[in-house]
Amino acid sequence: MERGFLCLYPKMGHPITQNVHRSHRYRLLILFLIGILTIFKSYGQSITVQVQKAPLKTVIDMIGVQTGYAVFYKQDMLKQANPVSLNVTNMPLKTFLDLLFKDQPFSYQLANKTIALLTKKASTPITSTGMSCHCSEGTVSGTVISNKGQPIPSATVLVKGTRNVAKTDEQGHFYLQGIPAGARLIISCIGFQRREISVDDYPSTIIQMEAVSGELSGVTVNAGIVTRNKYTFTGATSSFTGEQLKSISNGSIIQSLKTLDPSFIQIENSKFGSNPNHMPQLEIRGKSGITTNTVNDVFKNDPNQPLFILNGMETTLQKIVDLDINRVASVTILKDAASTALYGSRAANGVVVVETKKPINGAITVSYTFDGSYTFPDLSSYNMMNAAENLEFQRLAGLFKPGSPYASLQFPLDEIYNERKIAVLEGRNYSWLNVPLRNVVSHGHNLYIDGGDEKLAFGVGLSYKNQPGVMKGSSRGTYGANIDLTYRDKKFNISNQLYVNGFNSSESPYGSFQDYVNINPYFSYLDDNGGLNKEAYLEQIQFPSSGDYRFYNISNPIYNALLNSKNQSKDFSLQDNLTLIYDIIPSLRFSAGVQISRDDQETVDYVSPANTQFDNVDVLQRGSYNKTQLISMGYQGNIMLTYNKVLAGKHSITANLRTEGQYNKATNEGFSAVGFPDVNSFNPAFSFSYQPDSRPDYSESRSARLSSLLSFNYAYNTRYFLDFTYRIDGSSSFGSNKLFTPFLSAGIGWNLNKEPFMQNWRNIDQLRIRGDIGSTGNQNLGSFVSTSVYNYTPGVNPFGLSYVLANLGNPNLDWQKTVQTSVGLDLSMFNRRLNATLNAYRKITNPLLINAALPSSSGIEQLPMNIGKLNTSGAEVNLSFSPVYKLDKNVVWTLSLTGSILRSKFADIGNRLDYQNEKLLSSQDLIRYKDGHSPDDVWAVRSLGIDPATGQELYLSRTGKYTMVYDPQDIVSLGSSQPKIQGIAGTNLRIKAFTASLNFRYSTGAYNFNQAMFNKVENISTKDLENNQDKRALYDRWQKPGDIKPFRSIAMAADGTSMSSRFVQKENYISGEAISFGYQLYDPHNRLLRSIGAKSLRFTAYMNDIFRVSNILLERGTDYPYTRSFSFSVSATF
Repeated sequence: MERGFLCLYPKMGHPITQNVHRSHRYRLLILFLIGILTIFKSYGQSITVQVQKAPLKTVIDMIGVQTGYAVFYKQDMLKQANPVSLNVTNMPLKTFLDLLFKDQPFSYQLANKTIALLTKKASTPITSTGMSCHCSEGTVSGTVISNKGQPIPSATVLVKGTRNVAKTDEQGHFYLQGIPAGARLIISCIGFQRREISVDDYPSTIIQMEAVSGELSGVTVNAGIVTRNKYTFTGATSSFTGEQLKSISNGSIIQSLKTLDPSFIQIENSKFGSNPNHMPQLEIRGKSGITTNTVNDVFKNDPNQPLFILNGMETTLQKIVDLDINRVASVTILKDAASTALYGSRAANGVVVVETKKPINGAITVSYTFDGSYTFPDLSSYNMMNAAENLEFQRLAGLFKPGSPYASLQFPLDEIYNERKIAVLEGRNYSWLNVPLRNVVSHGHNLYIDGGDEKLAFGVGLSYKNQPGVMKGSSRGTYGANIDLTYRDKKFNISNQLYVNGFNSSESPYGSFQDYVNINPYFSYLDDNGGLNKEAYLEQIQFPSSGDYRFYNISNPIYNALLNSKNQSKDFSLQDNLTLIYDIIPSLRFSAGVQISRDDQETVDYVSPANTQFDNVDVLQRGSYNKTQLISMGYQGNIMLTYNKVLAGKHSITANLRTEGQYNKATNEGFSAVGFPDVNSFNPAFSFSYQPDSRPDYSESRSARLSSLLSFNYAYNTRYFLDFTYRIDGSSSFGSNKLFTPFLSAGIGWNLNKEPFMQNWRNIDQLRIRGDIGSTGNQNLGSFVSTSVYNYTPGVNPFGLSYVLANLGNPNLDWQKTVQTSVGLDLSMFNRRLNATLNAYRKITNPLLINAALPSSSGIEQLPMNIGKLNTSGAEVNLSFSPVYKLDKNVVWTLSLTGSILRSKFADIGNRLDYQNEKLLSSQDLIRYKDGHSPDDVWAVRSLGIDPATGQELYLSRTGKYTMVYDPQDIVSLGSSQPKIQGIAGTNLRIKAFTASLNFRYSTGAYNFNQAMFNKVENISTKDLENNQDKRALYDRWQKPGDIKPFRSIAMAADGTSMSSRFVQKENYISGEAISFGYQLYDPHNRLLRSIGAKSLRFTAYMNDIFRVSNILLERGTDYPYTRSFSFSVSATF
């Protein structure tokens, strides 16, 4: 049976198979390219009926339920029908129909997934368009199906020029009354091309709709391992088509997902900003592990990073980021236990399932997409002083006052001040912020060619994207190629997908953006001829005496940037997926899959010996060369049995039994060489030595995983349904004494709109409630948590070689498990003009795995341990309403709002991490591990502000007393950096071929530590006084008694400041995250399309991160600035 499976190819006779006579050429071409045969999915149909003298309508209804076929007939025809007595089991559909209508006064015809009853006296054959009809006067009924024969639920059927509209049910059926003569019907559904028909020609119809490339019908949920019916699945999921992703951005799919789903959060990184070579930090429904101080090795991932599945197999975040968005057919986010338990020990952080486009059989189709982008840096968060302000601040802060121990330096300091003052008076005021920056244009290309016949289909794709960064010299170029081959014949289906991907990246030779932000504006970045200042130093300070007081030169970062240095990486990966499917009987399927992958990545970082950082370094150690090479090899395999059956017409059962295994091996090797005699040569063979006290590095990681899965889904008459999953995983990631552990989940749901008592509520199209509970695990915790690692000591003792313990493993580690409870509600009303999805959840991660710091007396620095647990609760909402819904004119205006909230708390930690907290305190870290508090909490001493009389800070002690003495024991939690609520407010407009989408991100209630206010306003060291500072350091600091200011006296600038609540601010902001406008041409009679020979042409313009309005001022993008971009995309199909 076909229920529960995806049918990927149309049947013979479909319009796209009209060129089947070319099949021989296709076969030769495909065999020449690959030599691999693959098969697509095909299913037989069987019927089980046990009735005695039953009305024919009862049997017809059973056919529809068991096969999913739609049956059409005149109501008065059944009056002539004879009673039916049959007792058959798993009889093929064709044989059953012949038997059923043998003694009836009418016959039948099959077309796609429809059955039409025809009188034997006057048969009306189904037309080539797939329609057959008959109805009573003034009414029309029928079924809407896809070009693959599947019913399309939730399609809109509108009587043109009226408000008379109907929605198809889950079998694609619809019914309309009061239809005037000559009326025309407009049928539309997301993911399909709109159709218009005449009711005079087809008063009772089978309406076939063509799928739009890249769209989903919305009937199923692709969980990667299995596919589930959307209406009888208890899991909390979100699915998006490639077109939906592309409507947000033409860049990475990550950028689109964070806009489309409120639970998919990209953590803002104020240090790396928009660096194209920095991987984003992602979370789904908060944290399930501890990021800080987890086991550190080169092979580990972020412990809160979701699992990524690409075409059914596990992949990396880097591969997803570099994946061309034009190749993506769909993305499904799995959030709760019912959906993620399928992946057991890897799924505690959620799962992102990505499916790429598959070849479509038929005539050869060529698709090409060009993506362009204009990007410029966003410097709106910087509030730096000009030259006059900066010099005055330095004077008031005492930079030019040496103090009594260095009174002899007053004269040279006066000279320095006077020289700088003259420069200011001459109007020298240079903003260095733009020196390392540029506006850039990026471009991307995607080409895909596919075609084939009913048995064979192929697809070949090429992609390339050049993405220069706004920091000069930084870039990331990605490339990819894929060959898809499919073959099907009767019960066999084989598919093979070959991927080749890679990138070449460069970091900016200009270094950190902060180096340019800090330069005093009275220094010029231009030489006397108007070119860039290439001198090694902006100012050389020479004092008449020796000592340790401000004896340094001010380096010119431009000089270092123009040296022959480089920091480059390259990557090449190869992956092949082979899938076999065999239908043993119509209700039982066997499938197997194998993946082999290899990835080679190399990084070279060379710093010229002429760089000013080597000024005081021995000549034999000037210049450095660091090279690392990471090679990984992976194997994955699985076998699965799938059972799908409908019993007695009402009981739908789907079961999966699966076993899978995975083995990965990765090696990391590298070395650091120093001392280069020639500034123009970075050949490591010319270096003088290795880095002092170092030697070549080599580490190897081997990991294995073996699991078995049982998944079961039951639905009664599509009203009540349940899911159950049991999985047992074995992994080498945890304690070697505890290799296996089970994971379970169970969920139930209820489609209330299917109940008889809801039938009078005609405004409710869908009302479903669901809930589930289950456990999952987390393996993103490092490679050496359970295994001790030893190194040879560098020397030899009298007894020979010796070993030293490099990493102490814990063989008794328990698996880190997360138990999640989730409930949800799905509501659609007013012909789906109003839609709402509500989810609430609670996650308990127990036990946590923490790499705990230990006292030096223990002889080891840290040890992986199971300590405490983390409780997280939250909710998500997704609302949309269409105030304008004129489908007859193809005009729809929709308003949407998404939001998410979550809170986390530690428990059962006790005092076991007190030493860890002490180390965090000494390093002025804002994180603490304490029961009842969140990993997102911000910790500092409470401040009552600046005393107007003295300019000193007044604190509130933990006992509630006022004091001017800073005591670290008074540190408390001030709030959470997690927003109280965040999400997207948006609107979408479609007017015929024109589309517009506006999405604005909002966030409220997050407590942030303002690092710029702390380090550039008050906590400014003596050395940092030479840097440019935030304007608030001059205008908002206390200067004389009576001043009411938020910051301490300027005279105390170099005295140091301790972290207090004055620097913790509650932020609310709104940003223009994604705005797009599009226009599509698909009319075959369009003059432009005909002139270029195209079937369709789409133009889209984008604006991403175009503005950000916040109630606080804090620097964003300190090492690499954030950007704003204008992009456009042109797609053509031939």
